[in-house]
Amino acid sequence: IFDGKTGTEKKFINTGENFLGMVCCDINHDGKEEIITGNADGKIRIFNSDLEEIFNYPYTTGIEVMGICDLVGDGKKEVIATTEDNKLLIFNYKLNKLAQLKLAKGILHQGFGAPFGAVKLVRYQKEKRLLVRQATNQKADFVLYRLSPLPLTKKTNNFILALAINLIILGSIIYYIWHWLSHYTENVAKKFYAKITQIGYIVINKKGKVTIANEHACNLLGLKNLTNSNLLEKLKQIGLNELYNKIISFQDFFNFPVTIKTGEQERFLSINFFELPRRNTYTLRIEDISKFAHLGRIEQWAPVAQKLAHSMKTPLMNIQLTTHQLELACAEADPTKAKKLLSVINEEVKRLRRLTDSFLRFTHFSPPDRKLEDVNAILKDLVNKYQLSLPKEMKINLTLDEKLPQVRLDRAEMEFALSAIIENALEAMSEKGTLMISSAWRETYEGNIKDWVEITIADTGKGIPEQYLNQIFEPYFTFDKPNGIGLGLSIAEQIVKRHYGTIKIQSKEGIGTCVSINLPIIE
Repeated sequence: IFDGKTGTEKKFINTGENFLGMVCCDINHDGKEEIITGNADGKIRIFNSDLEEIFNYPYTTGIEVMGICDLVGDGKKEVIATTEDNKLLIFNYKLNKLAQLKLAKGILHQGFGAPFGAVKLVRYQKEKRLLVRQATNQKADFVLYRLSPLPLTKKTNNFILALAINLIILGSIIYYIWHWLSHYTENVAKKFYAKITQIGYIVINKKGKVTIANEHACNLLGLKNLTNSNLLEKLKQIGLNELYNKIISFQDFFNFPVTIKTGEQERFLSINFFELPRRNTYTLRIEDISKFAHLGRIEQWAPVAQKLAHSMKTPLMNIQLTTHQLELACAEADPTKAKKLLSVINEEVKRLRRLTDSFLRFTHFSPPDRKLEDVNAILKDLVNKYQLSLPKEMKINLTLDEKLPQVRLDRAEMEFALSAIIENALEAMSEKGTLMISSAWRETYEGNIKDWVEITIADTGKGIPEQYLNQIFEPYFTFDKPNGIGLGLSIAEQIVKRHYGTIKIQSKEGIGTCVSINLPIIE
């Protein structure tokens, strides 16, 4: 190899005997030129630009490189060479022999730089042909050789065809066996589920079509003839939209509690949803847990009811004593005293009313009536309501995200929850300070939900001591509120959880409190 500008020698290699024919090209498509040469020692070689041998093919006689061209039509170059025993060989870029043609006569060589080489790729009658100039002495004949198919290519095609036929036959057998097994297991499953009377089972496909449903499942859901019907449509008809939304997500597994009302009777169901080994087949396992839920409620509410009864004792005793004093005042004919005593009775009755209303709301278990609502509009209405009665040294700052999407929620319940938080904040500021309310659209993954609406309510009040923060959502827990009932935040937390949201409180004594509510954006 010589330098193209100065003509000085750069690299050399001494191998074999005499080089016969030479081609430079990027034979293996690596972006670098390779050198392909034949040799009188019977080897055809490929060198890289550093003259390092990459591949070689040994032959019994001298072999000469005639040229390269895309013979197969796959976008890759093939190497064409001839031998001293009148054979034409075709190689791929790794010098694997693709084909061999026996020539009747020797090839006429004209040396390097000849205007027309001894082998040329041409097109004749819409097919690629190899034009070879053959000669005896100085008389030349031009012969066209058919290239399609090459000998090796023809064998390969036959092998591929045979392999494809065998694969099709094998695939058909596997499909038949799989189809038969599917029907067999489905029939076995139907018989198995039909015998189960304590637990309901429903099997559906990806489109929601019911393939198996035992009688107990139909009775629990209050539906008839579920087999071959669309379960998703049935769920929407009976108002189980929450369960419908969970199923269409087709998670691998989830457990979902459902409350079904038939007349005055309320039934609690536990539904497990999981995917079967068969692809796109899912099972709903339905169990009636009404008895366990009832016992759980009794156990859960026993201390709450006990505290409620204790809380009601004080106003009832006050009413009793005041009524007795009212009788004495009436006997003494003292209207002013009687009026004051009646006012005390009225306030104590109102106190009892608030207590019982909060308790009833806290024990209300029916699912919320969710509709698409504008959270910003709800916050504006609440701010307008509270601003009418604000003291002079107290103000409300409202910051809203105007691009906030609508959220599916129960407006009445959410207004109650937000009102409880706002009233706590206003009371904590003691008629002086700033209440900051804001909304924002957050994108953060929690479970399978990406988009959330965040509502923040922050005050500049006295704050909550750190030791009480873990108790703040407990029923009947109050801090520094002599007349407080202690159910406001408990109810707010319950409402947010029923909307699949989260509520968090941060507080610093002497600085203020911040309540954050995150509600999922679910279609």
